[in-house]
Amino acid sequence: MQKLRIAHDFANSMRVDFGVLLADLLATAGPSRPRLQTEGPPMITKHAADERAHVRDLRREGWHTFNEAAEPGVAGARFGILRIFNEDLLGPDEAVPLLLNHECELVTYVSEGSVMSRNSADGSGVVRAGEVRLVSGAGDGDRVSVTNASHTEWARVFQIGLCPSGGELAESEEQKRFYSADRRGVFRPVASRDGRGGSLRVRQDVVVYAARLDYGQHVIHEMAEGRRAWVHVVHGDVTLRELQLTTGDSVEVEREPGVSLTAQSDSEVILVDLCEPSSSTPVPYPVAKPTNGVH
Repeated sequence: MQKLRIAHDFANSMRVDFGVLLADLLATAGPSRPRLQTEGPPMITKHAADERAHVRDLRREGWHTFNEAAEPGVAGARFGILRIFNEDLLGPDEAVPLLLNHECELVTYVSEGSVMSRNSADGSGVVRAGEVRLVSGAGDGDRVSVTNASHTEWARVFQIGLCPSGGELAESEEQKRFYSADRRGVFRPVASRDGRGGSLRVRQDVVVYAARLDYGQHVIHEMAEGRRAWVHVVHGDVTLRELQLTTGDSVEVEREPGVSLTAQSDSEVILVDLCEPSSSTPVPYPVAKPTNGVH
């Protein structure tokens, strides 16, 4: 951590790319650090907010990152097992449905307002701002819906679909509040296979993180060999190396030693860490580390 902070301060003073310094630092961190051996060059690909599929009417506005009918590429069919990444702004009493199967898990995060989450197996619950709900193995072709629980206020909800798992999942539901203070200045796990840090337990090799960053705050997410990441800006403005990211933008990160973000305004970010598709055995989870550098 001390080395990372020194490198960050040095990058600021010399006006050099901290991301490049981070890559060099992680590559020489010591014999215990796994060397990246995944074929192909490092890759950071930005997807602008306006590339998402957009639907709008008087009571709902939605932005959907992935499209099952699309060819791979911009707003393609998937990113590994990440098949759904939807943002919906719901008017009073408005609902949005999804179809899932036994191999899928759905992580629902509410950033504003509150919603009622329901599925065909009679599972239901109110999810309020700052809370995360996990539904696993909802049923083959099961319809899962979220409905704005307010008769007067709008709600903003994010739905993250993980599938397939490679096998049928037993039906289960879990929900928890993750306080803003616990997500400030750090990537806080909200869903993971091992339930780390009190996160919800998914059945697949993935970790979902959430972070709230104040202006100028910096956060680092280390990536182990065979891992990739999807980063989404919920709101605000952040930089990742030379990339400027704003509300609704996403970045896919592959074969990189880590993700290094700096907030250019008060911001909120979701990061999904998952296996490379070619990985045949589980690999170590990376660790997210905060720093407090201010530009």
